[in-house]
Amino acid sequence: MGHTAIGRSVSLFCTVVLVLFLAPPALGAGTFRFDNDYFAHVVGRPHTDRWETGATRLSLRLNSEASFHMPWIPGEEPRHTLDGFLAHHLFTPENLSNSVLLVDDRPYAAWLHGGLEWSGLGMRGAGRYSGTTIGLSLGVIGPSAGGKDLQSCLHRLTESSLDSADPKGWDNQVEDEFALLVTALHQETVRLPADQAKLDVTFAPGFGLGTVMNYADVATMLRFSLCGALPPTQPYSPHGPTWNQAGRHRRLNCYLFAGVDGRYVFQNTFIEGNITRDSHGVPLEHWTSEAQLGLGIVVCRKLHITFRYRTRSKEFEHQPERHELGTLELSWL
Repeated sequence: MGHTAIGRSVSLFCTVVLVLFLAPPALGAGTFRFDNDYFAHVVGRPHTDRWETGATRLSLRLNSEASFHMPWIPGEEPRHTLDGFLAHHLFTPENLSNSVLLVDDRPYAAWLHGGLEWSGLGMRGAGRYSGTTIGLSLGVIGPSAGGKDLQSCLHRLTESSLDSADPKGWDNQVEDEFALLVTALHQETVRLPADQAKLDVTFAPGFGLGTVMNYADVATMLRFSLCGALPPTQPYSPHGPTWNQAGRHRRLNCYLFAGVDGRYVFQNTFIEGNITRDSHGVPLEHWTSEAQLGLGIVVCRKLHITFRYRTRSKEFEHQPERHELGTLELSWL
């Protein structure tokens, strides 16, 4: 990446932070998340552009106290929320400069989708929280998801070479298909000490069912405050094991977090190809795992920033090595 591209990226990031910091309360709570394998290069790993190469997700709080309550959530006054989201994901093989079908690598694919997430969280006892998050996603995969044009545009913004900005193999992508995914998870969180916690641990089993993938997983996350008490416990997100809102924390705070996720994948369209149409696909590695390490900063009660480095095990046969990527997340209240 050249100096000009770096300058554009820094300018864009500063602009987004400024807009979110100054955003009026009328906009409500929300989260903007950006995943990209370039972030692994930022922390000293080789620069790659492959496999799950990028994703963007915007979620907005539709109702801070949802009318429909989950009866199993404990506590006298459990909190229920409803969020809406819009997301886009890009998947590519390792070699973007080859226009022929790469039979031993995953297919090109894009996924454009939106939906709702309904969360409930309650206090089970001193420093102990239980919660459930249920999500519904509807969208499309294939050419209609716009992956080819979006990746070419992003490359032109960040690459110094126009040749590298034009991925050659998108004619081999998965075909258009309706995309449905229903997710659910349950979380158990313990904060230590219960008052003004410096440490908390979350255990979260979950599953996903739909046309794009089917899986069952278990995640564990630990947070440790570097200054002051940890931000309030929030519903755990199946789209990335960290907290999707900062809570109304009144002072500057920073904390470290680390987590592991184990998953058994029954089916994955983005690796095996379409389920109702003929398209390229490769054999799936059913058992996968992911580890992550990150830093969260609560700038004030209005803005929360997290960055995490993630390393994921092989997801398909003939994948030469683990995949590394990073996630930048901005939450505002």
